[in-house]
Amino acid sequence: MDLNLSMFKGNALYAQGKYDEAIKCYNEAIWIDPKSYGFWWIKGKAHYMQGRYDEAIKAYDKAIELDPNYANAWNGKGLALDNQGKHEEALKAFDRAIELDPNFAMAWNNKGKALWALHRDREADAAFSKARDMWYTDPS
Repeated sequence: MDLNLSMFKGNALYAQGKYDEAIKCYNEAIWIDPKSYGFWWIKGKAHYMQGRYDEAIKAYDKAIELDPNYANAWNGKGLALDNQGKHEEALKAFDRAIELDPNFAMAWNNKGKALWALHRDREADAAFSKARDMWYTDPS
């Protein structure tokens, strides 16, 4: 199968919520180009959407191995860890995503959720405020 076709088909299936079928397409794309961190990341997202957090983390870790500076993979890993109740580990992943992209509003928001779960309310409020300010800043 063609690399682009695998990705487009996978993304279309992902958008329809057909995650197992999407993962098959992403696996084909990875087979063709195993060094593409983006393919591993999107595979991780599909696993995450199914609640298969261990599989998601494996895919995110592979994306991070291929590109340690890929903030989306760090954020995805943090989400999967947070959903497993591993809030401290999730914080480390969110902090790395934010270190790589200080304007990553979703990572700030996710950090706030992890901090909230740890009952670190003041820090959580600060992270939520940071995210809110990024989302609602008037660019003009």
